[in-house]
Amino acid sequence: MRQKSLFLYVLLIFLSLTLLTIGTISIFSIRILSDSIYREVESSLTQQGRIIANQLRAYNQDEETSYQNFTALISQGINSRITLIATDGKVLADSHENYKVMDNHSNRPEVSIALEGSIGSSRRLSSTLSEQLLYIAVPPGESGIIIRLALSIDFIGEKVLTTYKKMIVFSLIILLLTLLFSVITARGFTRTIGSIKDISTHYSKGDFSKKLPENGPREVALLKKSINRMGEQLQHIINKATFQKNELQAMVNSMVEPVILLDNNLLIKEMNPAAEKLTGRTLEVSRKKKISDLIENKRIGHLVEKSLTSTEILEETVRLNQSIEQYVQIHSTPIFDIGGKNRGILLVMNNITRIKQLENMRRDFVSNVSHELKTPITLINGYVETLLDGASEDKSKRDQFLSVIGRHSQRLNSIIDDLLILSNIEDKGNDLVTENVLLNDLLFSAYTSALNMAEKENIKMEVICYDKLLIRVNPILLEQAVFNLINNAVKYSGSGSKVIITGKQVLSNGEKSIEISIEDNGIGIEDDQIDRIFERFYRINKNQKPDTGGTGLGLSIVRHIILAHKGRISVVSNKDRGCKFTISLPISLI
Repeated sequence: MRQKSLFLYVLLIFLSLTLLTIGTISIFSIRILSDSIYREVESSLTQQGRIIANQLRAYNQDEETSYQNFTALISQGINSRITLIATDGKVLADSHENYKVMDNHSNRPEVSIALEGSIGSSRRLSSTLSEQLLYIAVPPGESGIIIRLALSIDFIGEKVLTTYKKMIVFSLIILLLTLLFSVITARGFTRTIGSIKDISTHYSKGDFSKKLPENGPREVALLKKSINRMGEQLQHIINKATFQKNELQAMVNSMVEPVILLDNNLLIKEMNPAAEKLTGRTLEVSRKKKISDLIENKRIGHLVEKSLTSTEILEETVRLNQSIEQYVQIHSTPIFDIGGKNRGILLVMNNITRIKQLENMRRDFVSNVSHELKTPITLINGYVETLLDGASEDKSKRDQFLSVIGRHSQRLNSIIDDLLILSNIEDKGNDLVTENVLLNDLLFSAYTSALNMAEKENIKMEVICYDKLLIRVNPILLEQAVFNLINNAVKYSGSGSKVIITGKQVLSNGEKSIEISIEDNGIGIEDDQIDRIFERFYRINKNQKPDTGGTGLGLSIVRHIILAHKGRISVVSNKDRGCKFTISLPISLI
């Protein structure tokens, strides 16, 4: 159903009130006017009757004809019908009809009242004249005759009708003026309401720049002023809320911890870039989805369901089996409205994968170093006990045992030296003392240190490097790294093989760098072991090369030295065809 406009409502209200007022006033006015006219006529007829009664005493009342003559004479000066009636009801004279044929009037209401001594009044249809008349009967005085006067009510009706017509004309004029006033008032009112509606529409769209003119009647002006102030306050509140939201959004977006906001149906509402990276989905794709659709982990589902009925912050550590295994510590915080009803869950995830890895590395390190130290100590203790038990008397055995003890003591010393080197590198970090050295000299120094062992194994070595290539490094540490790689290449290469040490400057992706490579054609490294060869105390399968010795820390030392120089190390290996270690150092160090 189509709604009427406010203008039409206001106009109809004004017109209805006007018509009701005019109608009510007209009805009461006509009634009052009619009664007033009747009272005025009755009073006039009563006065006339009393005057006639006074004049009647001057006539001879014994002569019957004298009453009729008197009536005819008096009626010439007035419009009323005059009837003279005896106290027994007999009509003695009448100004309009033959009194001789008229009925006895003792039963007429006005006559009955007059006989009682009061002015009688009555309105009825005259049986003689057949029209509505107003009768007034004056009580009999000294003459003993009732004087009755009658006047046609039609005269009164005509007078009332004339007045009624005048009132209609006046009412129409009032109605037209009221209509004009109503239109003007309704338009002004609806214009004010319309302007308020327009402002409200702008406010609902977030546009608070519009203002209402603060004019009109005092109450309207105050209302407009209040609305303008409300708009300014809303603008201030929204600006403040927007600023706070932007601040909070910036804080959340800058967090490295994934943050996910769920509604009370456990559907995703918001998430920060870190959460997008964790789940591999954007916010637009993830919104209105369950977290189980993004992260397949039942423990997370149980955690958020439990938080929905809890008032405390819950914590859970879960393992995510994605492309890369990750450990995440999740804090689940329920969010409540003013009424205390749960409206959602805030999940903050801390990636503790690195911590877990460090814990595993620490555990493995303790286990490995304990094993590496325990083995030579056990052997040393065993041979010492054997010597103490009498084996020292046999010179050949004694020399053999002392040789073993010396070898394992040297091994313990090597392990401790390597651990100290690692600790020293980690402590120095970015504070390495560097100097400019010729790369060729550094490589030949490492080559010379490994030459004796290579000759014993019948392994040829070759250094290929431009003799003028200058590099800024810590020469002792970098030579140690190159030597460790050459030493490993010699250990794991067969007799008659070759080790090539190369140093050169390369250009990659528009950036210059120094590249050092050590390539052998030995037994190679299994693919599943390449990712772990730089771990401390990790060794490849010893069955591939017996009695290779070493502490298991050589490659770990290499890696730490290269990282301390802001470089990187990589390895390419083919089973039974050898491997190639490559060190890349940034040219900025030169």
